[in-house]
Amino acid sequence: YLKNSSIILCQSKKKIKGTNFSLIKKVCQMIDKEWDIIVVGGGIAGLTTVSLLSKLGFRVLCVEPLRPPAQSKLQASDLRSTAYLVNAVNLLKQAGLWKNLKEHAEQLKIMRICDAGEPREIIQETSFNSKEVGLPHFGYNIPNWFTKKAILSSINSCSNSKIIFGVKAVGLINRLNESILKLSNGKMLSAKLIIGADGKDSDIRYLSNICVKKWDNFQDAIACMVTHEKDHEGTSIEILETGGPCTLVPLKSSSDGKFRSAVVWMETRTQAKQLMHLNEKDFSNKLSERTKFVLGKCKLDTKRTIYPITSQLAEKFYEGRVALIAEAAHVMPPIGAQGLNTSFEDISLLVRLLKKAVTTNSDIGALSLLREYGSIRRRITKSKMIGINLLNNTSKSNSLLTKRLRKFGLGLINRNTILKTSLMKAGLGKFY
Repeated sequence: YLKNSSIILCQSKKKIKGTNFSLIKKVCQMIDKEWDIIVVGGGIAGLTTVSLLSKLGFRVLCVEPLRPPAQSKLQASDLRSTAYLVNAVNLLKQAGLWKNLKEHAEQLKIMRICDAGEPREIIQETSFNSKEVGLPHFGYNIPNWFTKKAILSSINSCSNSKIIFGVKAVGLINRLNESILKLSNGKMLSAKLIIGADGKDSDIRYLSNICVKKWDNFQDAIACMVTHEKDHEGTSIEILETGGPCTLVPLKSSSDGKFRSAVVWMETRTQAKQLMHLNEKDFSNKLSERTKFVLGKCKLDTKRTIYPITSQLAEKFYEGRVALIAEAAHVMPPIGAQGLNTSFEDISLLVRLLKKAVTTNSDIGALSLLREYGSIRRRITKSKMIGINLLNNTSKSNSLLTKRLRKFGLGLINRNTILKTSLMKAGLGKFY
């Protein structure tokens, strides 16, 4: 304990000489032992985890490095939306969040994948209908800003959960019976389990000495929301063309009745930056051409944001009393609604293992529990990432052979009912 105390107290890393029991007592008094679990990261994955665990009776603290945007700027703070597939929706229901999210949720009934040719031309396509796997819909699409707002409201109303904004994790010690987390404001916290949900540049992953493998896809994605002439009818449309897929994901119609969709337009880095410099009218025209006018003319309805497309995978999803989830553990291109839904699969498994630990009166931060979580999730996620990156590389390739294979593949899926059904079930996740 003296060694650990010296690490916390002495940033110069000089060890305490002799036995100073008054100093040890002071250290113990400095450590806040109020929490069972600390979640680092206040994105959608981290906040959902907090809500779920607090519902199970755990005392849960969330630490978020960024400060929340002002209420007046909340809607413009994140222009992306997320397609929540059936398992993710069930998780939101377990957390008691769904009743507040339904207002902005638009059903996803059909997913179309189209291979594009010349302007206004789609040369091959296949459609996946939820009815083919016995479901009324695949899930729902919800704007990110509204989801965060709803979850934050739920956390603030819960007596055994709390969120702290504007502080970072700067120190971490995993001990036999607890983890001690040091924050940038000088506070020290103790918990049985630390969950890293702090994104692709995770401080918790770094403090846990977990390495990560990264791939640069040399692409950027432009996210925005648009209005369009035709009704999307609950259909998500992914159009493959050189540079990467461009996806229209259905949203609730605007208050004046206009049809709306969220856009994720992946392009080569140079091309994406050029598109960002276009004025609203020219960008809308380019987008209409890029989407082959499948929903008629598109008109930009919000600002545009741009972010790099990268892939990365942590070498381990756990270490000591730490579990990594979501982008702290894995990052993949936004294709087939697999990004956040994969993160929700992380959360689902971890929560089930923690439930089991409680029923058997076991340690929620035990190495055996975290090893089981990490080995299962890393294996499944790695396989999924290989498939997603293969699809992305196939989509963005300008090779004539690849284009022919892409066209052939979509045609094959369209003709083979068993193959199509298998792909739908795989896309819906392990727990379908």
